[in-house]
Amino acid sequence: MAWWSTCVAVIGSRHADIGEMINTALRFGMLLTPILWVGDRFEAGSAFWWAVHINPAYHLINFVRAPILGQAIDPITIAYLAILSICGWLTAIWLYRRYARFVPLWI
Repeated sequence: MAWWSTCVAVIGSRHADIGEMINTALRFGMLLTPILWVGDRFEAGSAFWWAVHINPAYHLINFVRAPILGQAIDPITIAYLAILSICGWLTAIWLYRRYARFVPLWI
């Protein structure tokens, strides 16, 4: 998640209120993340099932939790995390190259 930190740092240096927006989004996202409950309890294809499976934190937690519980990691989780990492790093590199020189002016 280092790419996430890079994106937030560059955007947060320009817009001071981005921290509050991320705080609110993370609180809402944690309500949809199955940490203490299993995410597969919803019927496949339902609105709640989609809300859980779109959440990146669900896949990050499932990537760590499944081997501990003796389960295989879902191929969808691996693909989701790979695509998320590639797109995230490309976005972070683009943001850093484009706006890093302005950060001292914004702070």
